[in-house]
Amino acid sequence: MSLTTPTLAGLDILIASGQPVVTMLGASWCAPCKVMKARLDSISEKLPKVTFAYVDADTQVEFFHKYGVRNVPTLLAFENGELTERVQNPMTTPNTMLWIDGAFKGDIS
Repeated sequence: MSLTTPTLAGLDILIASGQPVVTMLGASWCAPCKVMKARLDSISEKLPKVTFAYVDADTQVEFFHKYGVRNVPTLLAFENGELTERVQNPMTTPNTMLWIDGAFKGDIS
């Protein structure tokens, strides 16, 4: 599985589905975002029970406003339709895996 790039309505449907969702908010001009996006793409292959989505600051600004995001990259974790965790700035792959594991209550592997 890899990162999806849903519309705002599609992302709302994904979040409302109740399944675990990790959403990265980034921008095409942001170098740390490119690194983090590649890491999440790799991690998504290891966690098939989690949906990974990417939201671009330049094309989907409404989502940034909706969740009060002002910095990129930002990761948001949703479970059962609720925002469970938020983190800003890039992390190493092991730290990202730990963050994702801590963001969800159920078995995600």
